[in-house]
Amino acid sequence: MLGGDLDGDPYWICHDERLLFNKNENPLDYHDQTIKDTRQIQSTENSNYTINDVCDFFIEYIKADK
Repeated sequence: MLGGDLDGDPYWICHDERLLFNKNENPLDYHDQTIKDTRQIQSTENSNYTINDVCDFFIEYIKADK
């Protein structure tokens, strides 16, 4: 239950040792994503956006919101 955020996530408790993990896996490394995000932010910081850009973004958002 470690890391639970108490938003209704179901928990399963099992006492059958055949179904339990015998080791933990190492966590994934998200370091590369952070570098990529930082570069993307830096490349768009000096961009000038117009109302057309905002409208295009809004239209794409509405299309994807299903």
